[in-house]
Amino acid sequence: MTEIHMVVSKHIFLTARKCRTMGWHVRHNTQFQDATLVEIVRREQGQVVHEYARSQYKNGVFVDDTNISKALKLTAELMVDPSCEVIFEACFRHGRCVARADILIRKNDGWIVEEVKSSKSLKLSLKEDIAYTVMVIKGLGVEIKSAKLKLVNECYRVGVEIEPLLKPVDVTNEVFEIADDFEKDRNSIENDILSESCPDAEWKYVCSACDYFAQDCIGRGVASPIFQIPRIGRKKFDKLIELGITEIELVPKDFKLSERQSGVVEVVKSGEMHVKSGMKEALEEWCNPIHYLDFETVSTCIPVYSGLSPYTQIPTQYSMHVRSCKGSLDHMEYLAEGSSDCRREFIETLLEDVGCEGSIVVYSHFENTTLTNLQKWFSDLSDEIECVKARLVDMEKLIREFVYHPGFYGRTSIKVVLPALVPGMDYSKLEISNGDDALAMFYRLAMGEIHPDSVESTRLALMEYCKLDTLAMVRIHDVLIELANQNSKKI
Repeated sequence: MTEIHMVVSKHIFLTARKCRTMGWHVRHNTQFQDATLVEIVRREQGQVVHEYARSQYKNGVFVDDTNISKALKLTAELMVDPSCEVIFEACFRHGRCVARADILIRKNDGWIVEEVKSSKSLKLSLKEDIAYTVMVIKGLGVEIKSAKLKLVNECYRVGVEIEPLLKPVDVTNEVFEIADDFEKDRNSIENDILSESCPDAEWKYVCSACDYFAQDCIGRGVASPIFQIPRIGRKKFDKLIELGITEIELVPKDFKLSERQSGVVEVVKSGEMHVKSGMKEALEEWCNPIHYLDFETVSTCIPVYSGLSPYTQIPTQYSMHVRSCKGSLDHMEYLAEGSSDCRREFIETLLEDVGCEGSIVVYSHFENTTLTNLQKWFSDLSDEIECVKARLVDMEKLIREFVYHPGFYGRTSIKVVLPALVPGMDYSKLEISNGDDALAMFYRLAMGEIHPDSVESTRLALMEYCKLDTLAMVRIHDVLIELANQNSKKI
């Protein structure tokens, strides 16, 4: 067995804390999925953030050897060298757990551990991340003076060096407590994860987010697991598990659920769609000409344009289908060129295209939120933007209220609703088929990372994706009208 297969990494350990079976599958699974386009961008952004963090220490030594034994040896040598004050990516092994500390700073007779994160907010998961590293280091008898997370500073502005990109947050006390709890479980986690046999699976709340649940674990053959009940909390989930219920079809009629949750359960049991009364009247409130509008944005830790804060949602693209009173369908679109800040051009073009009459159908509250941000950026256009916001109607909200379909699997995103209501229409044939890929490709365009020969085809792929989003709303609207009319005739 190779060196790497005899140890437990941070990711595997923390996964095993949630579920031993999931942790075992993560370690033993050899079918690695390729990183998505947006995952690659986020990884690159994370590397930039780490490079920035290291640049704040002039005398740091980088332990860059990927061989664990060599990295452990170099780290040990640097720690006993009093002239070495800062170590980057110091490597440690405690039992069979291996950790790398982003930044290790010598302080008197001990060390400060710093972990760098591309996050603006302090979360439990980040504390657990650094707690694992602290557990491993403390397990070797090394004295840790303090533990700090370096988080992204929301006051930072790219290209304006007034505020630093990262801000330190001292989490010593909480992290030490978590690390002590981790140490209590370490031996059993190591034994379970490194075992040749998979630990027995149990139904857990985290099953809903597990990549192995349906194919390799306890969910194999389960068509409608109970976590497909929308917004089911841990308490209700645990109660159903206590009753021995794992599938929606088996949920008792007297089990306390919300109206929407009960509706989803009933259509799964019956296998038939249910349309609540009142949808016809709700649809009739939409005014002609009806606009179907969708935005795309780019949001990265290090913004693509100067003067913006981390993770600013920059609107870059929209598609809009417009159906006239007579039923004809027109299409308008905008896609930023990318090399410069496009926000003003985006909103001015939209205000011209959207006109002053007719409902504007969107799918979720995202467009409303984006328009509110544009009001903050361009106060001189605030009144005009407010008029646009007043015309917005949310198709997803309407579907969530009135339409229950077994093919929705408890969800109402457009990617789920479209193939269920409009069979044969989906995103599978598109080169760019989801919002994350659209974000990543526009980022590449804006950064000049697309080969000149591919720029036009990339722009076309972005426009085709956004166009399908609004065309999907048109087709779904047609189906909703038909369902509402059928439903009203039954009453």
